[in-house]
Amino acid sequence: MDRLAKEKNAAIVGTVQQVLYEDPLKNNPNTPSVRAPRNKIVIFEGDADRMAGEIPNVCVEGFPGFTTSGTPLLVGV
Repeated sequence: MDRLAKEKNAAIVGTVQQVLYEDPLKNNPNTPSVRAPRNKIVIFEGDADRMAGEIPNVCVEGFPGFTTSGTPLLVGV
């Protein structure tokens, strides 16, 4: 991962982002993949089937690679 990508990801760690549900991850269909502002991908554990059509808030907690990871703040996900 290059320095610029790390800086961009680090800048949103600890923030709450409103995200748009896209699809489950291709390699793990139970894990939702969502997009935050500026086209950042955020992944988290949750029920991908229940996410369809949702625009939840997610607390971004880290960046294991080019994507960021977080915890949804939507009750019941």
